[in-house]
Amino acid sequence: MEIVWSRRAEKQLDSIDVRYRRKIFDKVDQLAGFPSVNLDIKKMKDGDNEYRMRVGDYRVLFQVIDGVPTVIKIMTVKRRTSTTYS
Repeated sequence: MEIVWSRRAEKQLDSIDVRYRRKIFDKVDQLAGFPSVNLDIKKMKDGDNEYRMRVGDYRVLFQVIDGVPTVIKIMTVKRRTSTTYS
């Protein structure tokens, strides 16, 4: 099955370091077998067919349109540190 990338997601992917880009590509390639995949995926509360997949410090947001996963956005997650709530 083919995985579709939005133009926005492709631009965001280009700005990510090459080391992490490979990990994201590997995880997104596994989405071809969605929904029977063993990945860290959660359904978004607001969206009908929107999901997020965790890949290290990044979150890959995707939709399932007519059974085809479509990557719509890649976000960076800031980690909590000991000074986060100080």
